[in-house]
Amino acid sequence: MNDQDYYAIVEVQLEALPEVLVVPQGAHGLGVVVRSRGLPVGFLLIGASSGTHLDARRAVREGIANGAVGWQLAEGIPVPQGGGPDVEIAICTRNRPQHLSRLLENLSAQAWVRKEEKGAPLVRGITVVDNAPPDDRAYQVVRKFPSVTYVREPKQGLNFARNRAVEVAEAEFVAFIDDDAIPDKAWYYGLGLAWSECKDAAGYTGVILPYRLSAPAQVLFEGAGGMSRHFRRICAKASELTRSLAVLQYLGAGANMVIRRSVWRELGGFDPALDSPSIPGGGDHDFIYRALRKGYPWVYEPRMAVYHEHRLDERSLRRQMYFWGLGYTALATKSIVLDGAMRWLWARQLAMYLMRRVAWIALATLGLRKFPWKPGLTVQELRGAVEGLCGAYWRACRSARQVLEHSLMSSVAH
Repeated sequence: MNDQDYYAIVEVQLEALPEVLVVPQGAHGLGVVVRSRGLPVGFLLIGASSGTHLDARRAVREGIANGAVGWQLAEGIPVPQGGGPDVEIAICTRNRPQHLSRLLENLSAQAWVRKEEKGAPLVRGITVVDNAPPDDRAYQVVRKFPSVTYVREPKQGLNFARNRAVEVAEAEFVAFIDDDAIPDKAWYYGLGLAWSECKDAAGYTGVILPYRLSAPAQVLFEGAGGMSRHFRRICAKASELTRSLAVLQYLGAGANMVIRRSVWRELGGFDPALDSPSIPGGGDHDFIYRALRKGYPWVYEPRMAVYHEHRLDERSLRRQMYFWGLGYTALATKSIVLDGAMRWLWARQLAMYLMRRVAWIALATLGLRKFPWKPGLTVQELRGAVEGLCGAYWRACRSARQVLEHSLMSSVAH
């Protein structure tokens, strides 16, 4: 724990639980990563004053009861021995050299990055895609790591960078880890478990835990569920979508996502209109949705974890919630227009999404129900959602086409 941490993050092993957990001096609570045989199987967020002694076993029992600890994940876990898909890691970055340096240092120290099996590395390589960089700071960071490949993508937009990463990749799978995240020490073994149990999946996503909880805004975000954090393993099939689109919200996010290159080619890549300067969101779930619609399974594996640097202040968090709302309704409007077979299901899901958030705001404002987040955050999400309904996706398509045309003309001119 750092002196400034608002909540301290600690780890416990199910096989050797301590009797008590002590909240350090100066902290307002604990974030508890629960492991079994070295793999993450739960996360507890406990508010308590500094110096408080908490009953660890009771906290874990309550976590199992409310789903914060995936007890079923701990049953029959094979001891991680290595082995997994042919994969390389891609890091899409823009203007965050300090975060990038932290991630590359972490990867360089990971045993599963350095390890070889039958004379070949478990991870084929690491590529950094520098997205429309205004300077060479990312390049200078990468130069310190001789084994890391640097690629520059001049077209601004996360999905342009993702597409570039897959284009230059050679492995069967490409693993995307956000530059403001770091993988768990057992990340590769979690991926290996998911892959061994569902080798024909289009991709795999994992749980996203907080890197630190040094500010109230980060605790507020985690208290509201964080980045779709849960510990229930899911192998989603296309048939589930035709019954309910709700499964999409439980399949993780692009900050911790592994995709199969052949499926990427079949789908035509990531949609550059999403996760773009106009719509900074929706690109990951759009790819997962289209892969499922093509008939491929998609696996969410909680034991494949990363730790993400959440927004430090409430203003940034409000902005993030706005973009989440914008990304969701942009994806919904795209799907309603382009996927006729799912049109009415998307329309119903969209209506429920909007009504639920209006109800949350009303109940919280009137004091009729308590929520773990502030109504203002939902207001921002709803504002973004309304913009997404007003043609944001189609405007982003036009912008993406203009960027592509400009890039093509520039390459011809040179």
